[in-house]
Amino acid sequence: MNDQVSGGEMLTGNLDSVSEDGFLIGWCFLPSEPNSRRRLAVELNGLQITVVVADERRADLVAARVGDGHHAFSFQLPMTALRNAVDGTVSLRDVATRRQVGQDVFVTWRLTLPPEAPSVAPEVVGTLAGNLDRVTRDGWISGWCWYPDAPARRVDLAIFVDDEQVGEARAAQFRADLQQAAIGDGAHGFSFALPWAVLARKGSLTVSVREHPGGTALGESMTLRFGRLAQAEDRIEDLERQLRVLRATLAEARRDRTARDEERAARDLFRSVGTFFQELAEAPRDTAGAGVTIGLRGAVADIFQRFPPIMLARPTDPSVTICVDADAPLELLYACMVDLRACGVDAIADIVLADDGRHGASAALLPSIVGNLGYVRNTGAAGRLVARNEVTRTCRGKMVAFLFAGLRMTEQWLPTLLATFAQEPRAMLVAS
Repeated sequence: MNDQVSGGEMLTGNLDSVSEDGFLIGWCFLPSEPNSRRRLAVELNGLQITVVVADERRADLVAARVGDGHHAFSFQLPMTALRNAVDGTVSLRDVATRRQVGQDVFVTWRLTLPPEAPSVAPEVVGTLAGNLDRVTRDGWISGWCWYPDAPARRVDLAIFVDDEQVGEARAAQFRADLQQAAIGDGAHGFSFALPWAVLARKGSLTVSVREHPGGTALGESMTLRFGRLAQAEDRIEDLERQLRVLRATLAEARRDRTARDEERAARDLFRSVGTFFQELAEAPRDTAGAGVTIGLRGAVADIFQRFPPIMLARPTDPSVTICVDADAPLELLYACMVDLRACGVDAIADIVLADDGRHGASAALLPSIVGNLGYVRNTGAAGRLVARNEVTRTCRGKMVAFLFAGLRMTEQWLPTLLATFAQEPRAMLVAS
């Protein structure tokens, strides 16, 4: 029921039961992040069926002081999956760490499952209420659904992409906002991860949710665009938001005479970003058909082609802050961020780029390509030292690790370094 995750922390949880009808009950909790809700992959015979969120409240977890008690889940396996076999093995896997939660459960399904939807009309229990709240770019959908005239009933739903059914879900997840809004007992939320095969083959898609069986649509459908253009638009909007925040920070710093260092740092960052976009705007136009990049749009497209956007995790309570020196070309810095994510250290660490400006303005663009990447810039003769001190002063982690971008990392490099401090309590510094 317990398992180690990166950094030596203990992940607890269990797959409590799987009924003959395919109804799952379980829980998962990470003590170092008591307010986080773990995302769990549900696997049937080794194949992922869906992803659930362990956020339901259970009285036994409250009594056992497992966080705030909102770390349970329940899920109904799709009927189509059960009809294809007499029995099966169900397992859980934590999405962030890929660690198994609890033991496999072998179940023989009830042979009375109907081969098709019931031929008789379902019981009429009033008007269906609910909404498709959100569809993210990575294919995660969520919403809520219930019958006000039958509040104890949990509604089965079918998920459609461009009118083609891709999965099923049950509106049985607890959500505090639903409880506060007096929507039954609050356990009427649902979530579903769209299959990667569906996302990969479409430039745009329309997602809709309907009651199953019955076909009653749930709220309005949502249409999303994918591909490089959509990613570029998102990153440009993100950069514009960052610039607005920086302008507000700079204005506040100017009003405070004691904030001269922060004002200078913000001004340097604006100068870097401004220089970068000036270079993009002054790029030559392809007037002779020679294939030269055309202005800002072409340059941005080239950047996102060379450096596909990635997203780092942002832990609630990081064990360490990793300070990466921007003393390398953009290509090497980007490769370092890819390695950090591949090693999984971003699950326990904040990652901050310390830029002393010696490699031009391109490093200032990296936070727009790498999500959740921190950025500190200080130029001048002592720029690197000042930037490192700023990272140390503002870090959220209990420890600070300084990393050269040119290194290549093994999977357990950070947990190994952190374990040394536990073995040598008097140590103040550990080097690789």
